[in-house]
Amino acid sequence: MVPESVSPVLKSEIIVYIDPNYPETLVREDFTVILFSNDDEEYKRELYVMEVNDADKSVKIKFPGAVSGSYYL
Repeated sequence: MVPESVSPVLKSEIIVYIDPNYPETLVREDFTVILFSNDDEEYKRELYVMEVNDADKSVKIKFPGAVSGSYYL
């Protein structure tokens, strides 16, 4: 994932890389990305999948910002 961390107050783009040996063609509509909080088990937020790149097996996600904290996708 690039970058590994982002500012919680700024909109950012995050790129997640899939294993390069993944055999299927990546299609944007096949992906859902959920942001979860490490501190609040009930917090979750769906993020927007902007695009996928099958050539380099990546998924570009729009991070709209969040309250300061630790999160995982």
